[in-house]
Amino acid sequence: TITDLGSVVTADLNGGTIDNMDITVGTGKTLDLTGGTITLDSGAISASKIGSGTFPGNSYSFTGATIADLGTVQASALSAATITGSSLALGSSKTLDITLGTFTLNDGQISATKIHAGIF
Repeated sequence: TITDLGSVVTADLNGGTIDNMDITVGTGKTLDLTGGTITLDSGAISASKIGSGTFPGNSYSFTGATIADLGTVQASALSAATITGSSLALGSSKTLDITLGTFTLNDGQISATKIHAGIF
């Protein structure tokens, strides 16, 4: 046990455990974990502390969370999803393809004036 090591200019640690203390990285300095692993408890980093970037392919769960604004989504596949509380709008040159599914309407949702030859 070393009680007081004083000021150490350079150290090369090759094993051991750092516990019961904080590690502070000074302004302009970097804690380089290249080639290593950092392990955190679930929820240890607040979403507000995560900046822009890319999440590598994997599975991520946001169960119970609300994403207020996804911004622009360039590609997405919804599986077993329900859209509620908003409208779904397609661009003027886009197609909603439901050939492999079922389109269900309540009685009276399509006006008779909208039905003409060639609809069915």
